[in-house]
Amino acid sequence: MGKTLAIWFKNGTTSYFEGVENFEHGWMNTDMISFDYFGVRSQVKRHAVFNFKVIAGYALEEDGE
Repeated sequence: MGKTLAIWFKNGTTSYFEGVENFEHGWMNTDMISFDYFGVRSQVKRHAVFNFKVIAGYALEEDGE
């Protein structure tokens, strides 16, 4: 089972993603994050890519110890 991801956008909205897997971020060479997630409403697994130009910040659930 994947993690929960919260993304805060520069326009003030927030989105939450459940079942996040394969999270990747590019700090030096790319300005984006990408991940797979399970759409709770649609009941469909999807791949998403977001550009840092619209993201104010994000939080990815940590692994439990």
